[in-house]
Amino acid sequence: MIISLLVTSPPTASLAIQQAIQFVQVSIDSGNVIDNIFFYMDGVNNANAFLHPMNDEFNAHKAWQVLSNKLNIPMLVCITAAERRGVIDETLALALNCSNANLGSPFQSVGLSEFFERLHDVDRLVQF
Repeated sequence: MIISLLVTSPPTASLAIQQAIQFVQVSIDSGNVIDNIFFYMDGVNNANAFLHPMNDEFNAHKAWQVLSNKLNIPMLVCITAAERRGVIDETLALALNCSNANLGSPFQSVGLSEFFERLHDVDRLVQF
């Protein structure tokens, strides 16, 4: 089965984010394919590299990075939702004459239409 994840939970909703990451790992271990993980609405804040939780708190950004590096899953961020929340990539930072982009690797900005196109190739969409 080919699955796409839609993450709308913010990084501060650590239980939901941890469940999403566990779902990805269990799905892969069960022989399924995770086509992509799309961050939308407040979920785009998971891609903000400037968020630094306390040492004893769950670090959602870091957890997504580890997952992506381990499983090579595309981490797609809705560009419009991200810009509204101040999460910007290098291209927008240059256009705004801003020296710091905070969309951290491996996250990449895409339009909502790209996510919809990818949905044609999956069997299930799961939202966290």
